[in-house]
Amino acid sequence: MRGQVWAGRWGVSKRGLGLPLAARRTRLLGRDRELSIRRERAHQHRVMSADQLLVNKEGDIYRTKLQQQRGRLQRDSRSSAATPDPDPQPGGEPALRWAGLRSLPPWIATTRWWRRRWKDGGTLVGEVNEEGEMTGDKIAYVYPDGRTTIYGKFIDGELIEGKLATMSIEEGKPYFELVPGSSLYHFDKSTPSCISTNPLLPDPYESERVYVADSHIPNAGEGLFSKVAVGPNTVISFYNGIRITHQEVDDRDWDLNGNTLSLDDETVIDVPEPYNHTSKYCASLGHKANHSFTPNCIYDVFAHPRFGPIKCIRTKQAVERDEELTVAYGYDHNPPGKSMPEAPEWYRMELKVFQAAQEK
Repeated sequence: MRGQVWAGRWGVSKRGLGLPLAARRTRLLGRDRELSIRRERAHQHRVMSADQLLVNKEGDIYRTKLQQQRGRLQRDSRSSAATPDPDPQPGGEPALRWAGLRSLPPWIATTRWWRRRWKDGGTLVGEVNEEGEMTGDKIAYVYPDGRTTIYGKFIDGELIEGKLATMSIEEGKPYFELVPGSSLYHFDKSTPSCISTNPLLPDPYESERVYVADSHIPNAGEGLFSKVAVGPNTVISFYNGIRITHQEVDDRDWDLNGNTLSLDDETVIDVPEPYNHTSKYCASLGHKANHSFTPNCIYDVFAHPRFGPIKCIRTKQAVERDEELTVAYGYDHNPPGKSMPEAPEWYRMELKVFQAAQEK
């Protein structure tokens, strides 16, 4: 594909990320200490005293003091960046919308299970301990479609090890069916030098929705296409990459910024050579979307169970099967102190053509 996007500090809106619960102590504080914290939490989980648990005859774990847990969850929901979808009901109980249902199924209000939903549409479903944490080996991250899930072990809402599953609702309760032969997924946040520990493992949600092929845009190389017809406001692809600083991007040539996208005020996501080739990296495909001044998609923030805080591609309008997905790269057209857009040459040329057509 043609040079992707340098949105830098000027293009993409800087909105706060809706991060998982674990981010309260790590990513929101700008700390890259996930591994040590996971080990610490795993140790704490193993040594938890038996009198804190009540095990039913089927072996499922019930937490005691449910009312206390609910109170903590409500307090946590007001302070956490991973904002749930509250809908207050008489008596102060949070009505957590479940898979499109308008009312709270009774089992959610009366048992150990809770649902936490982020603004990007992802949902974490599982058992909550006395600290208000979703910790255990029967936790599920549910993608925005409400069906595709990663089911397995989580500690404080962070994926440790899980497999692909599908979720269904029967009699108001969720049921998870593991997909035979599923790969094993782990939390795999990128670093400045490692894009992924398993770069050829596709995302299960994304792989059902997009594919890469030659772009319909002249001289644009490869592009991103929709496998299925979807409606507006649908998360359809993910944009993961190595994490570098804005200063690094500013100090290097445009030719090296072909696949850079601003994540926040500190971090830029980059898909450098050789990972811009799907034979080397296909864990996410959002970097393959080409630019358009009349795009059918936008970039948005996403709290991914495997990649952590990244960007996603969300449809602006209904998209047909096999339609090419495009986004506005968001270069600054009027940078301070400069007479031309802060953008590569190909973008400036296309901008002139677009503006001339608009004036007719």
